[in-house]
Amino acid sequence: MAHPRTRNRKFRTPSALALAGTAVAALVAVLLLSLPSASWLGTPRSARHVASGYEFSRMGRYGEALGELNLAVAADPRNAEAHFLKGVVLGRLGRGSESLDELEAAANLAPDRPDVYVELARASERAGRYDRALAAAMEAVKLDPRRGGAHRTLGLVYFKKGLYDRAVEAYERAKQTPEELGWVHNNLGYIHLLNGRLGKALRELEAAVAVAPDNSVARNNLGVAYERSGLLWEARREYMMAARIDPGYERARANRDAVTARLKASNP
Repeated sequence: MAHPRTRNRKFRTPSALALAGTAVAALVAVLLLSLPSASWLGTPRSARHVASGYEFSRMGRYGEALGELNLAVAADPRNAEAHFLKGVVLGRLGRGSESLDELEAAANLAPDRPDVYVELARASERAGRYDRALAAAMEAVKLDPRRGGAHRTLGLVYFKKGLYDRAVEAYERAKQTPEELGWVHNNLGYIHLLNGRLGKALRELEAAVAVAPDNSVARNNLGVAYERSGLLWEARREYMMAARIDPGYERARANRDAVTARLKASNP
């Protein structure tokens, strides 16, 4: 079974909330939210390095992006955008502690930016700092109640803290916006599946694949829901689709092989 957006396939999802391509796309989406005013971008020299770092990030060249963002921070230590993007890039490079430091700096310099708090919440959640993640996610929702990603991140943090009812409430609010709707349905379906509410799980997961048919995680989760409902052929179809979309998705392949063996055993 797999939840929403995390790099761990047992739970993957911001975020995560397959899939190098999805990770790059998510990063680009975060960066696109963050190129507004000159004051946010800092001095002209710093802003030029931020722009270069952004372009390298779009291409997945995170080492080069980090070099440009280091220069941006050196040119203007109060450039909140530089700290923010540097935090995001450090996170993609697996340098979680440094990433959190930069995102905290960005939040201190730009306390009115909901996208900063969303990314800070996600980074804190990945580091297992759930209380900080919860505070950041709640601040993001407070700053922009219409931002679906903020509600989805809040739902993920509630889930990690074992507060399933609150997680469902947050995901339901996230459904009111079109942002990442497929992941919202997937995450809700996973929670219902985890709690044995198969009917609700099936409805959410079927909605997830309808909105995002190439979401291998949602396909795998839907297969699990079908299998637990005794619909083995439907489960096999979804596992096969998940494995076809993402050939490196070991859990989907294992689920496919296991249900295929069950079908053969029941129809010798």
